[in-house]
Amino acid sequence: MDNKETNKEINSFEEQLDEIKEYQKNAFNPGYYVGSGRVNLATKNLFKSPKVLITMGIIFLTPAIYNIIKDFSTVTLLNQAMQIIIGCILILGGFIRLRRKKH
Repeated sequence: MDNKETNKEINSFEEQLDEIKEYQKNAFNPGYYVGSGRVNLATKNLFKSPKVLITMGIIFLTPAIYNIIKDFSTVTLLNQAMQIIIGCILILGGFIRLRRKKH
């Protein structure tokens, strides 16, 4: 690892610390994050981790699949459709991010 990579890591770490400090100062400031395009660090980094996306997808799919297996009908399938779609999108997004990280 050379100096440029080390400096880049330090700078990104310092940027994250600055964002955390800004969030701590303005967490209880009404309207600070609304409509300004700012997102707090925890929310921003949540979807960067593919494992979190896959876990959330499984959490979404599990009750929907259980309900469909327990009482299979078109009504149950239609009631659970949105939950199934969201779960599949989260899992697919997680696998896409995993594949991109490997390359």
